[in-house]
Amino acid sequence: MRSIESILGSLDHVQRSGKGWTARCPAHDDHRNSLSISEGDDQRILLHCHAGCRPEAIVKALGMDMYDLFPTPIPLKEESFKMQKHSKIVAPYDYNDVDGQLSYQVVRYQPKNFKQRRPDGQGNWIWDLDGVPRVVYRLPELLAADPSEPVLITEGEKDVETLRTLGLVGTTNPGGAGKWQREYNECLRDRHVVILPDNDPVGHQHAEQVARSLLGVAASVKIIRLPGLPEKGDVSDWMTAGHTREELLQLIEQTPALQPEDLPLALDIEQQPEEDGDNPWRYAQDAPSFLATQEKEFEGLADELLAPGAITSLSAPRGIGKTHASHALAIALATGGKFRGKWVKPVRVLLFDRDNPGAVVKQRLRAWGAAAALNLHVLTRQNAPDLRDKTAWERFPIDEYDVLIVDSVGSTTEGITEKEGKLTTEVIATLLNLARKGLAILLLQNTTKDGSNMKGRGEWSDRADIVYELRDATDFIPSGKLSWWQELPPAGEAAWGERAARRMNRTTYRLAFVPSKFRLGPEPEPFCLELRLPEDELWTLVDVTEELIKAGEETIAQADRAQRERLDHAATALRETVFSRSAAGNPILKTEAELFLRKELTLTQDEARQIVSDRTGKAWRLEKLPGGRGKGTPQALLPITEEDSDNSLDRETENQRSLPDAPSEDHYSVPQAGSGSQSNPIINPQHERSPAIPLLCPDRQESSDNQPKGAKRKSSKTTGLNQLSFLEEAS
Repeated sequence: MRSIESILGSLDHVQRSGKGWTARCPAHDDHRNSLSISEGDDQRILLHCHAGCRPEAIVKALGMDMYDLFPTPIPLKEESFKMQKHSKIVAPYDYNDVDGQLSYQVVRYQPKNFKQRRPDGQGNWIWDLDGVPRVVYRLPELLAADPSEPVLITEGEKDVETLRTLGLVGTTNPGGAGKWQREYNECLRDRHVVILPDNDPVGHQHAEQVARSLLGVAASVKIIRLPGLPEKGDVSDWMTAGHTREELLQLIEQTPALQPEDLPLALDIEQQPEEDGDNPWRYAQDAPSFLATQEKEFEGLADELLAPGAITSLSAPRGIGKTHASHALAIALATGGKFRGKWVKPVRVLLFDRDNPGAVVKQRLRAWGAAAALNLHVLTRQNAPDLRDKTAWERFPIDEYDVLIVDSVGSTTEGITEKEGKLTTEVIATLLNLARKGLAILLLQNTTKDGSNMKGRGEWSDRADIVYELRDATDFIPSGKLSWWQELPPAGEAAWGERAARRMNRTTYRLAFVPSKFRLGPEPEPFCLELRLPEDELWTLVDVTEELIKAGEETIAQADRAQRERLDHAATALRETVFSRSAAGNPILKTEAELFLRKELTLTQDEARQIVSDRTGKAWRLEKLPGGRGKGTPQALLPITEEDSDNSLDRETENQRSLPDAPSEDHYSVPQAGSGSQSNPIINPQHERSPAIPLLCPDRQESSDNQPKGAKRKSSKTTGLNQLSFLEEAS
């Protein structure tokens, strides 16, 4: 049991309250002393969070167990460790000493993980093996077995149990491959040993290590490579595939015992340098065998963001939120939660943070809901080795983790400048070696000031398998003219002030993920996540990509509606002008109409021409004026009649024909040059005649027939000033 003083010392903002105390609850992001602490009548410690956190979550956040609250030991229940629904104990494996007494247990979890624990003598467990002598699995059964029977050594306890169901004697060592110790040899002295390796390089190397250690101790040593075993398969997989006990015994009988010369690397394993523990050249294959090997298809851990055996780089300007996103991802992976709206496979994650203070990491992880994430391990700057520390990274426990998140590359490679290419390639090689053993690695990296490249040498982006650029998308509304991610705000230093203004006093931000490299398959689509960071609730991460796409589509739709309304308004205004000018006996010319639309209604020349063309036969009719000759004959816009509307298609064809030279009374007369005519009849004879207003520019009123012989014809191009004068007079 922990003392009340010890527990109070682990809490923040402790205050006396009546017969007990209050403090900030460590199981959530507490800002107002939600936790009450007191002692019960039986001396047990009572914890109550008024925000609703369960006692199990509170003690876990304090690094304790429930039994630490009680004055006397209670029988341990597996539930007290609160292995969440996605991480539970599958099987505890007892390791008993020669007298049959329990020495320790290896506990197997789902998803696959292993922990070791020893009894404390009071009905509880201590989760380490400090000072406990190591023994092999099923030692009493091994010692009691017929010495003439073979002893089969596997790489794990599950396989030993498989062999026991077949009536065979099996054993293994704690810790898995590479952990065989010389002290295990004695219990196998003068026994016939058969080693069944897992079908992968690590398994084969482990089998050779055990064989070297037992040669000269055991009566015989054999290594059986099971035929047809899939990659990374074991004897349990082989039996599940339909093989039998008799087949296995026949293989054992037919396989000759190893001799020292069969193991050319048979140096003493403890004397052999670690880096020479395996001969890499023996894995070279002929091309047909190499091509026949089945590779695993790409299987992302988080929707094309992470993949086993690959390095992903997330690069972004500082302070944009990439650490928040990585924390949310880490917890989703460790608990089998959701990422981008999809359930992810629960895996074992190591968050390696040399960048942020431990207190900040704790605060953020609590807010993201990490209090019960047992599959998430955290290593902060106090204990996290620099990437230049080769010895430390060579000892990385590759079998204990599926995902490694490094925050950040800069803080993990301090002292390495951009000029030091050799050191850079060495630290990248360290990470690549881990990745190629199956580890999924996520690197967080800062960009240069202009936001165009990640900091450091180009090798970082060259050697990564997946590269995403992260951009701030807070309050961003795409125009829809381009793909949304092509319109994102600038990322460089010059945009920091604008970005800070957008994000000031906000608890909701948006972060765009734009892939720039994806060597594992077709490049994925960019996506956008919204970080919701409320003060008194758990933080959440939501995929808002579809919202952005729909926002762009809506922006385009709004622009289309506005454009249609603008053009409709312009067409209506022109139609009214057509009627008013016609009523005044001064019909508007086509060129005037286009100028009116451009000057008065701010349309472009193309828009103006399109309106005049598209609405002809619907809002007005277009006729050539009498007296003109050739293609340059002016055309006027005239009001459309009911008959014109009913026969708009025929009318459009008729409007393209030249009218007869001798106009009827229903047509306008155009004063001929030198005629002296001062007025024009109007369409409706009932209207009073209006003052004479020339329909054409002065240069167009002169007939080419009246020009001196050999003189150049005047330009028929109307000037803007002349056209504007017509509009002013008409109004």
